[in-house]
Amino acid sequence: MQRQRRVDLIGKVFSHLTVVSVCETDDRFYNCVCSCGNVKRSFFVHLTMGKAISCGCVKKPGPAKHRKIFTKAWYAWSAMKQRCLNPNHKYYHRYGGRGITICDRWHDFVNFLDDMGEPEDDLTLERIDNDDGYHPGNCEWMPWEHQHNNKEKSIIISYDGRAQTISQWARETGLNKSMLARRYHAGLSAEEILTKPSKKAKKI
Repeated sequence: MQRQRRVDLIGKVFSHLTVVSVCETDDRFYNCVCSCGNVKRSFFVHLTMGKAISCGCVKKPGPAKHRKIFTKAWYAWSAMKQRCLNPNHKYYHRYGGRGITICDRWHDFVNFLDDMGEPEDDLTLERIDNDDGYHPGNCEWMPWEHQHNNKEKSIIISYDGRAQTISQWARETGLNKSMLARRYHAGLSAEEILTKPSKKAKKI
């Protein structure tokens, strides 16, 4: 039973450490990937008790690689890795689960920072082609509003012999485009998305 509990840690995240496998030479230890990109072997109890939180980069910035930790670029890089590599992440199915990958070069934060630079406060990491992975030729820093609009424009709804974006259907039907997007992501049919009355409609 003890061993089963340990194996169940694979894929879980403890602060900055993501558990990836059991150590082959001693199953009391796990191989973990730190959010900075380093690999660390951590003791089972240290992970579960919160004593192991990183590869050491949080407490000891030291190397140049770690001096940008907790910057906007680092948070974007860390979130990118979680979405693509951690099956337990809530959005994994939209990224790693559907084949969105990270180029080998960007598994190292220093390389990511060299290629992308530190963004302005109002910018977020965006893929130009939503069906392609994270690599220098497909990513740029863009305003959040622009990223949101691009994602919205990528949703096509086919109904009554016509295919239009959510924004186009919203203008035609007079329904709120955010509500249409929520219906789409909830898995409703095209007819339900576009004809179902809004809950805000007042009863007479």
